[in-house]
Amino acid sequence: MKYTVIFELSPPYAFGLPEQGKIVIPGGEGSVNGPTLDTVTGKLVGHGTLSRYREDTDRLQVLLTLPSSTIRLNDNFAFVESEAPDSNQALDLKSNRISLFTRYFAS
Repeated sequence: MKYTVIFELSPPYAFGLPEQGKIVIPGGEGSVNGPTLDTVTGKLVGHGTLSRYREDTDRLQVLLTLPSSTIRLNDNFAFVESEAPDSNQALDLKSNRISLFTRYFAS
């Protein structure tokens, strides 16, 4: 049976993505809007310009084909797909594959 396991790789800033609790405004020309407050109630009614480290066209999209599985990267998510007799063996195999993959690129 074919199984796909999805891994989220961290930290997200290594992939040009915002990190929780940190706001990043894109550099260069253009308008940046701050959060909008209701002057009567003082409540936040708009978020303003959202964080963006890089353009969408610069996102990471890679397909790696290995002898017994494939790894598809989409930014900081890795989709590992392969055949396995059951879900436990599929998870073990895919965890091993992504561990080797991340160690290779981290060194």
